[in-house]
Amino acid sequence: MFLKTLSKSLPFLVFKGGTSLSKCHQIIKRFSEDIDLTVDLSISQGRKKTIKEAIVKAANTLGMQIVNLEETKSRRDYNRYIIAYDSVLPGSNLIVQPAVLLETSYTTVSFPVVSLAVNNYIGTMLQTEAPEFLKRYGLESFEMKVQGLDRTLADKTFAICDYYLQGKTKNHSRHIYDIYKLLPLVPQDQKYRRLVQEVRQVRNKSSVCPSAQGEIDIPKLIKKIIKEEAYRADYQNVTERLLGEPISYETAIQALEIISENQTFETETVVIQAVKALDELQENAAGNGTSEMSLGEINAEIAAVRSAAGQNYPPGP
Repeated sequence: MFLKTLSKSLPFLVFKGGTSLSKCHQIIKRFSEDIDLTVDLSISQGRKKTIKEAIVKAANTLGMQIVNLEETKSRRDYNRYIIAYDSVLPGSNLIVQPAVLLETSYTTVSFPVVSLAVNNYIGTMLQTEAPEFLKRYGLESFEMKVQGLDRTLADKTFAICDYYLQGKTKNHSRHIYDIYKLLPLVPQDQKYRRLVQEVRQVRNKSSVCPSAQGEIDIPKLIKKIIKEEAYRADYQNVTERLLGEPISYETAIQALEIISENQTFETETVVIQAVKALDELQENAAGNGTSEMSLGEINAEIAAVRSAAGQNYPPGP
């Protein structure tokens, strides 16, 4: 209901993250309490203020309280709102707290996006058992812009590397489960490789995304994460308790093993340097009067590197 209220007044908002995988794409069986929002356009300070005002208004309309409102600042590119509600369950639970965690991030523009229906557990159940209650309680599904699966897979792969480099693996192992569910649905082809490089270029402008820096070898880093079992304890102690299906750490980590070997996250600069070296060989051979056969062999090597990289060099617009 909170999202529904926001989406009506802010059509440029994009729903992303694990909760969107559950409520919109419907590909994961994991409880997710976070609402991750971004935008699909460049954003001004005035529009950031408009978003914060809309969040406060939606909370008030629904009788909820933003308990950390004073800690949020509309001028920031990132804010985390803790929106408390009265739980119908007695006692406390260390895993699930009676609060909605809403995060807004404007560090990068979301792309690609799709328009999907946003569903909820109760509404889905009522569709078959008591459809007359859907409209009465405002539980119908609604359309909203949602980040694509391919971009989400790229973001989550960078994210587990970021958290590892920052020493913040605790409470972030859920990304490994999400990656495990996403990987079979996103073709690991040239189009995806190009998207990964675009995402890397966008993320490396942010100080909170250290793994996107050009000198970081993502496949090598992922292998290190796997070898050290950096996320095992958190996955077994936290993430497994949030799953609606029996996916063990040993099973989920296989997705990272595949990513570490399939070259989609290889550093673009390494590929470009290899092609540049071959280009120089070609120029030198032509200048020295090398036979056409040798030039042909060099051209073949250049074509092979380009093909293996899944991109053209120089990179296209």
